[in-house]
Amino acid sequence: MTEPKDVYLSNLTETLRQSQRYLAIGFGASVFFVLVLFAAPAGSSDVKAPIGPVDVLVSHNTALALSVAVYWVAGLLATFFVSRIGSITALMRDQDLVVAALTYPNILTTQPAAGRLGLCGLPPLLIAAGMVKIFGTRLIGLVPIFAMFVILLPYLQLGWDLRRSVGESIRRRRAEKLVLDYCRNSESKTPSTCSVVRAIEDTGYVVKAVIDGVDSCYMVANVGTNVSPTPCP
Repeated sequence: MTEPKDVYLSNLTETLRQSQRYLAIGFGASVFFVLVLFAAPAGSSDVKAPIGPVDVLVSHNTALALSVAVYWVAGLLATFFVSRIGSITALMRDQDLVVAALTYPNILTTQPAAGRLGLCGLPPLLIAAGMVKIFGTRLIGLVPIFAMFVILLPYLQLGWDLRRSVGESIRRRRAEKLVLDYCRNSESKTPSTCSVVRAIEDTGYVVKAVIDGVDSCYMVANVGTNVSPTPCP
């Protein structure tokens, strides 16, 4: 009989994979949009548009419309999958299991923000630049501004959701709890405050605990439960 945790792990892995996939599709669609707009002649009637596994010859304007549609739908689907990650990890309950599951290689789970924020930020910038080129001053007005907001909305939401790597809050809470337990069990003292002060890429955190008014720092890895004293940064 399948254990619930196995189902959660499988669902979490698939959700991460699909989130990254749709982010990549949206990025590709926005790049295709600006390439067609700026590189292909406006009067061109034969533009190869990638639709599924094949390239289809379509008109210039149709290629632009298709690329915007793919960009928007991909962004909308990405927001759906990203929003599911939090509920799945909450159902898993076991923080160590969640941290282990989030070692799945995925751009959403890495500490450096450039990759994931680039996938969220570049597509709407490219689409907005293209719309300005196409419509110019006709974009000034309540209806056009609202339409642009709707076009950009999925990626604005993704940028907010992915401002931190997926699972970072769980890893931080786990590191703080391990330090609290370490201080209580090994030093027989309870810190008045305990908080993460620095992330060590994807490997762990430096946590500062205030004990009797004195700052003490500890290094906690994302794998295992070892806590080791370290100089405060």
